[in-house]
Amino acid sequence: MNNFYSQILFSPCRTELLGVTEYNELILYDMNSLQDGSVESSTVENARVESSSVENANSISRNSNSEDLNHTDSLEPNSGKYNRIELGKETKKYRIGIEHEKATKYPDQIYSLDFYPFYNYSEQHKCFIISVKDHPPVLYDSTKFYQRQVYKTMKLGEHQTPLTVKFNYSDIYCGFKNYVSVFDINGTEKEEIKVQGLISCMDFGSLNLFGSFNGLITMYQDGYTNFIKEENGITQIKQKDYLIIYSMRNGGIAIYDTRNMSGKLVERKARNQRLYFDLDQKIVFGDLDGNIKEMDFNGNILNTVRVDGTVSSVQYGNDAIAYSVGTREFIFDQKQNSFIDIIKY
Repeated sequence: MNNFYSQILFSPCRTELLGVTEYNELILYDMNSLQDGSVESSTVENARVESSSVENANSISRNSNSEDLNHTDSLEPNSGKYNRIELGKETKKYRIGIEHEKATKYPDQIYSLDFYPFYNYSEQHKCFIISVKDHPPVLYDSTKFYQRQVYKTMKLGEHQTPLTVKFNYSDIYCGFKNYVSVFDINGTEKEEIKVQGLISCMDFGSLNLFGSFNGLITMYQDGYTNFIKEENGITQIKQKDYLIIYSMRNGGIAIYDTRNMSGKLVERKARNQRLYFDLDQKIVFGDLDGNIKEMDFNGNILNTVRVDGTVSSVQYGNDAIAYSVGTREFIFDQKQNSFIDIIKY
């Protein structure tokens, strides 16, 4: 039986894909091994979309000469998690199989994860950090999949785990209620930042951003502090020239121009309880109705794809978009299958 993936995350070089399952498993897929060892190719006269009646397995393809996204179905559901990708005149099947994965299991919920930003530099830099309920944050080695470092964040008399962890260069930020602890990668606590609210997400760039379940976003830049008040339940923030905010309370994506924070540019309902979107030249996100959408920074929907099941997380790869699908449905003690698929573009 397949896993329900609550979140997926590409490494900075986008050669590894990290997934978190409903059983608190942490699974790392090697995308290079996937492409080298698990691809079957065939040439067709005219690239076109084909479909079958297979249930609980599908994929999305985009013709390399077209802007339209098209829905296709998996061809071989019993031989693994296959995805049919159409690139021009070449048809490829991709499978994410257990021969390319590393996994570990935790007894409690995995709250947050983040890759080291200098992941590509050497084997020594290949690591990521996770936060687990009732456990201190842990730095994992990606190559051998072992714990490198444990960060002692619990103070005397306090019993709480950071709901979010995030790298800022080589520093690790851990978000708590009304403060953020900053560690160096070796485990030494460097400072404590006072921030309002229960910190649920962070992002670093031209602005240092801290979002909270209370709906308050705190922004630090050049010694100045500013605030944005959104709906309660902020679960993700990202920035480029624009600030993108997802609020779980109203299921909406809000966009602000970082050059002028006085007003909201656009707000679009995504209709999902907890959504993980991604940001590149465009914004990509999914929803409860099985839609994957690409949107520009003015809120215009550029592409929409319909898939089977709730889309819980979407990630841009080097030349693909990975997304996880599945819901926790209990019917006669059987759980609905879930999977990770690929959009090629």
